[in-house]
Amino acid sequence: MMFCVSCGSVEVESPPTSTPSYVTATLPPTSAPLPTQTLPPPSPIPTNAPIQGTTTTQVNVRAETNTASESLGVISAFSLIQIIGKESTGNWVQVIYENSVGWVRAEFVQVDLSAEIKVVGLASGLPVERSAVVISGINVRSGAGTQFESIGILTQKDVVPITGKSESGAWVQIQFTGKTGWVASEFLQIENIEEVPVIGAVENAPASPAINATPLVLNTIALQDNDSMQVPLAKIILEENKILQITGDVSSPPGDVEDWVEFSAIASTVLIEMDCAGTNLQLEVWQAGNTIENFSSPCKNKTFLNLLPNESYTLRIYHLNAVENSYTSYTLKMQIVR
Repeated sequence: MMFCVSCGSVEVESPPTSTPSYVTATLPPTSAPLPTQTLPPPSPIPTNAPIQGTTTTQVNVRAETNTASESLGVISAFSLIQIIGKESTGNWVQVIYENSVGWVRAEFVQVDLSAEIKVVGLASGLPVERSAVVISGINVRSGAGTQFESIGILTQKDVVPITGKSESGAWVQIQFTGKTGWVASEFLQIENIEEVPVIGAVENAPASPAINATPLVLNTIALQDNDSMQVPLAKIILEENKILQITGDVSSPPGDVEDWVEFSAIASTVLIEMDCAGTNLQLEVWQAGNTIENFSSPCKNKTFLNLLPNESYTLRIYHLNAVENSYTSYTLKMQIVR
């Protein structure tokens, strides 16, 4: 079973054997919206022999190895793709897309474990360069300091090429959507940063005026996705030998405080498991506008629901009575039990 809450579609595919198949659905991204950027010209297709892979969910094909770059299009779940390379950290793979090439997050692609994917440069025609992985959402600034304006935002698991660092090493110069930018090195994972060349950078230039005086740390506020009990993020049916897996996040008081998922099952017993990064998560089960079950600590616990087969129910995942900023990302798994 597979569904994509960002596009409102649901796809179902039966497995070849009785072994439970996992389907991953990713809820709307938590990075802030960015200004529209000019689409770069199509990249020529390299001559590397392609390796076949399969998408595990609907994915964007990006012009570069970060979510700030232009989307070249969308590939549906369970689609066959041709992989022609990967960047040095392995977080993104390069694929053939509509007679050109683009980049897809590797975590949403399945390939044969024995396949050897060649490491390629982040830009077509260039050698493999030094790169960094973003470990937390950050501003990209026009200079090496928080007094410089933000020219964009990077999110977790984005990969960017590094071109230099400040004298103190606190700031790193990168290539960002065709421009040069600076990011605080504490938010990057960089191998052998001591080998990155020092370039001239003024780290204490006067502000005129200061914009966003501190680095922006994202993923602490879940962006609003405008779902509700009447308009849930997704509608799914639990069947034999299927395990539904959803990832999402909620936050409070600011941000998206709740997620809603509508479901039905062909059996009377449903197992729910939740893995959470954060605290204060609550889980409710609703039917016909009324709460029928409430779980105050669903994380790391197994919850069994006894329900009527083929009846419609709704899960509400939310924060309760938060007195200070509270953020939780979660993975929800659901399956029927005989």
